[in-house]
Amino acid sequence: MILDTIEMLPQQIHERTGWDLKPEGACKEDRCVPVPDLAITDGKIDNLEFAGRLGMPLAYDDKHALWALAPKAARSGPGQCRLSRPGAARFRR
Repeated sequence: MILDTIEMLPQQIHERTGWDLKPEGACKEDRCVPVPDLAITDGKIDNLEFAGRLGMPLAYDDKHALWALAPKAARSGPGQCRLSRPGAARFRR
């Protein structure tokens, strides 16, 4: 999914990803991921933190000022890239 901002309202997250934020965590269909201290600022969720908690790859394109959020990777391991902030990729080994 292509995003033009790093923050979204919980309803937008649901509409774009299918995940709902509930008291028990981020839920989709029959699974929930606890996110007890997920930061919500001015009613918006930081997608960098949300994506990291759910294992969803997130990338930033400096040239076009766009974010790309993908479904959870099938597997993680050496060489998987996680973005920590625009323009700075960090590789896990």
